[in-house]
Parts: sequence; structure tokens; C-alpha cells
Amino acid sequence: MFTGHKFHFVGVITTIGLSVKEAGSGSTEILALIFGLCMAGSFLQIGLSPFIPKLQKFITPW
Repeated sequence: MFTGHKFHFVGVITTIGLSVKEAGSGSTEILALIFGLCMAGSFLQIGLSPFIPKLQKFITPW
């Protein structure tokens, strides 16, 4: 089992924010998108949390 936090999502969020900025959106729209994606991702994790022990047999961190 591994310990510590993984911050791989930061690069993805930065890329999404920059691509939306290049499309011509303002800072308000960019922040709204980033916060909305983080909120949706957190609810996805909450919904999948009961199944994580079963999913770990198929999806390994390595």
C-alpha cells in the first residue's frame, strides 16, 4: 500500500484552464469551470468509495 498524496490532477486542471482561456473565456468562466470540475470529481469519489476495495483488484496504482 502506498502512502502520501498524489497531485497528478493539478496538471490536468491547469491544462483545462489554459485551453478554456485560449478559447476566449474570462477568468470568471475559467474559475467556474475548475471549481465545477473539482466538485463533480469529489462527488464521483464519494459515489465510488464503497467499491474501491473491489476496484483495486482490477485497477492497480502501478
